Amino acid sequence: YFYCFADVPPDPTGCECLSPSPHYRQPGSLLIYPEFDNRAGAVTILTVTNTECVDTSGENVDVEFVYINKDDCEETNKTITLTPCDTFTVISNVHNPQNDQGYVYAFAKNEAGEPIVWNYLVGSLLVVNGLETFDYGLPGSRQ
Repeated sequence: YFYCFADVPPDPTGCECLSPSPHYRQPGSLLIYPEFDNRAGAVTILTVTNTECVDTSGENVDVEFVYINKDDCEETNKTITLTPCDTFTVISNVHNPQNDQGYVYAFAKNEAGEPIVWNYLVGSLLVVNGLETFDYGLPGSRQ
């Protein structure tokens, strides 16, 4: 994926854009959620959507969530199945009560558990901290 600007001449690496790149928020096979916070008073809500909606009788896709603990890099894995046009939203401390803070990534996989190309996933993250009366949201990033 190349990020280009339409009003800039093509760069020497061969990037030729006829129109500007809209942004990096496009569906992908891997989503990065830069943080989760399961501490008392904080709530993190993760969402992933399968945007493959052309044929709703089509294939389901398995999505594995990998939670990485910030203190010791311990990994916790959870797998869900999305049907076409399906959305899954979860509160992280219910989905992963083992860790207080860290980051999450989610990827499409086959029945053998191997990553696959399924460029139809989009996601979002919302963190609400009631103790600090602070909240913010981030889109899941395609990588």
